[in-house]
Amino acid sequence: ELSTTPNTPAITTQTVTPVTVVHELTDFTFIPLNNAKWIVRFRGNWTSASTASYFDTNFYATTTVLATGDIMAKNAKNYLVYKTKTIVSSLDSVTAQYDGCLYVREDTASKELFYWAQFGNVIYPGEYPLGNYNLKMSDPVPYVFSWPNGTISSIDSIIIAGQYCKRWMEKDLKNNTMFYQAYGIGWQRGILPTNSIYTGNGGEVVSLDFVYKKDSIHFDYKFYDQ
Repeated sequence: ELSTTPNTPAITTQTVTPVTVVHELTDFTFIPLNNAKWIVRFRGNWTSASTASYFDTNFYATTTVLATGDIMAKNAKNYLVYKTKTIVSSLDSVTAQYDGCLYVREDTASKELFYWAQFGNVIYPGEYPLGNYNLKMSDPVPYVFSWPNGTISSIDSIIIAGQYCKRWMEKDLKNNTMFYQAYGIGWQRGILPTNSIYTGNGGEVVSLDFVYKKDSIHFDYKFYDQ
């Protein structure tokens, strides 16, 4: 059962059905089912004032994603189940907390990820694209994960808990080079989609921490105005 807070309505728990899954790699196919945690921090949100809208940089949202080891069967498709907790703060004071679930499907044939989500007591049942591991050198970044958008500048490997995993690096239009995505880690938002429910209305990514087994990796990102 997911925990609830006074800020959040009761959560409708989805039924989890045990399913046997065959992994092609040693520990996982694209993203871990067990022993993994992602912490993604966002800065700023678009705030409407009486005179104009502005980007409030005193606003922060931190979303933690935890692998549960569960698999849910829905519409004859298997989804990996992850718990999410989003904490919203302003000037170091917590203003709200939200619990939810993220359901991720790995398509090994197309090398893509898809998801549907539950946030608070709201369910987003439609399946949406989440990741694409077919990107090649000089391909444009398909999602707005960085400011401004860029292209894939290099493809190599990164070691995660003793296992080599393919990694894609991005160069933005200001020639900033940064991590874009990798097997195991996901991308600049871990395995979070671009849905603003996890960012607090348009926040930009500040950092990503990924923990798998006893290994941990930290990424910092430049702000849109840097």
